[in-house]
Amino acid sequence: MVIDRRKHKRFLVKGAVEMKTPAGNFRGELVSISGGGFLIFADMAVPVGTEIGFSYDIEGYPGKIEGKGMVVRTDKGVVAVTHPEEQAEGITELLSWLEMAFVFGAF
Repeated sequence: MVIDRRKHKRFLVKGAVEMKTPAGNFRGELVSISGGGFLIFADMAVPVGTEIGFSYDIEGYPGKIEGKGMVVRTDKGVVAVTHPEEQAEGITELLSWLEMAFVFGAF
């Protein structure tokens, strides 16, 4: 038996993300998002537990998502960030848009 510990549906996406950390700002490539966070490819290692500010754009989506979160995992060019849904402005609309795009085969 497999137990999925995820609380949110994940969507594979293409996009750019900017992160603001205490050590500086950097950019990465958005890989997936959910109501609880996102995963990026990035050259900079950010320590687990680091609080960050972020903004990202998703290919084909007309808006920008901005918010605050915390790094929960890093591994050889990958950074995972969690955020409460209410901490990411516009995430609810984005997730609805992605759901419809996948249902109607836009991706």
